[in-house]
Amino acid sequence: MKELDLEALRKRIDYIDREIASLIQERLEICRELGELKRSLGLPVRDPEREKEVVSRVPPRLHRIFKIIIEECVSIQESS
Repeated sequence: MKELDLEALRKRIDYIDREIASLIQERLEICRELGELKRSLGLPVRDPEREKEVVSRVPPRLHRIFKIIIEECVSIQESS
């Protein structure tokens, strides 16, 4: 019984991981588009206030993860 529970939980995690990856991919694509728009408007890539706002909307346990996501978005915007 315990092995079945283990496998079932792992399958749920696998599903969630796929969903997270898909949503992050979508976010990165939007960030690329945002970078192009910022460039056309002559705006800087970084907006420290916006970055703080985004991080503040998630639970503290997720702050580090969201900071990494933001850094990846900044990198994409700088190279687009």
